[in-house]
Amino acid sequence: MPIDDENTDDSKSASVDLGWDLVQQGDYKGAMEIAERSLELDAGSPDALNLLGFIHAAEGNVEEALEHYRKAIESDQFFVDAVLNAADLLVHSLQDYRRALEFIDRAIDLAETVDEKAEALVLRIEALLALGDRRSANKTARDLPAGPFESPRTAFLVGKACYDLGNFEAAELHLREAATREPQNADAVYFLALTLDARGDHDAATVGFLLTRELDAAAAPPPWTLSKATFERRVRTAIERLPAAMREALDGTLVITTELPGLEVVAEGVDPRVGCLLDDLPPERKGRREKLHVGRLFVYQRSIERHAPSSAHVADEIVYVLERELVYTFPSLAKFARHPENRVVTPRGR
Repeated sequence: MPIDDENTDDSKSASVDLGWDLVQQGDYKGAMEIAERSLELDAGSPDALNLLGFIHAAEGNVEEALEHYRKAIESDQFFVDAVLNAADLLVHSLQDYRRALEFIDRAIDLAETVDEKAEALVLRIEALLALGDRRSANKTARDLPAGPFESPRTAFLVGKACYDLGNFEAAELHLREAATREPQNADAVYFLALTLDARGDHDAATVGFLLTRELDAAAAPPPWTLSKATFERRVRTAIERLPAAMREALDGTLVITTELPGLEVVAEGVDPRVGCLLDDLPPERKGRREKLHVGRLFVYQRSIERHAPSSAHVADEIVYVLERELVYTFPSLAKFARHPENRVVTPRGR
């Protein structure tokens, strides 16, 4: 009996679609099994390779994810989803912005829908901002589609790009659409709150920040999340890696690890996604602290893991946020800081 190639292709497509459904449910193991079975039937299946790449990225295996995206693109040079996923990984996880721009330009050429073009342009804006080229980023923003967008996720991405560029009116328009269409999207709610805060609507922003915390608390942690004991060890390792002057400010400090900032501190103005909080500080005199010492340090595991691409990067992320907060609190420590501020830290998935 002859094989019906069309029916076989339909079966493969349906199988990969089921894999994506499992990803949405957080069942990465089941999704990987489906992708691997699809590759057994067709070793060059771009859809299965793209799915495997996404799963590996979600599990923190970023180099392996990039390799699967590369194979998917080799199998189908017009596969814009895989090109966008590779660019996204290079921007947000590997922070290889110049290499990312090569994939982004390719995605712009391949884009056939308004959403695909918008996503590629947003990635270009993020990469250019990370490279410090704000002028080119603003120029790219002029090409952003006005919408409407098929996916609320695209509305969010465009809104966030507008926020990053300081175009708060356009940001609010797109972010409000995204948050309305997907009220459980914590990222859309969060960036809408940031935008409202920037526009002076602080009460509405506070409500948004409190909702963000609620949604973040209900969300599943990344598949590679650390145990509390392991996370505490990473915190100690990070403190030991700080420059000597910064370590001295934390000498004798009570270090407390928890998942997220409390409702009370968020209501008082603390960002619900802040990575750490310095507390019990010496009094200020003439705009400066009397001495460099922190009484209590809170480190928030959910926030740290949100920005780290894998478990191997957790200590790096803690070092980064500690340096940033210490310099903000004690400006005289700025000369000891070793980490740049101009990085992209908002993870996204396709």
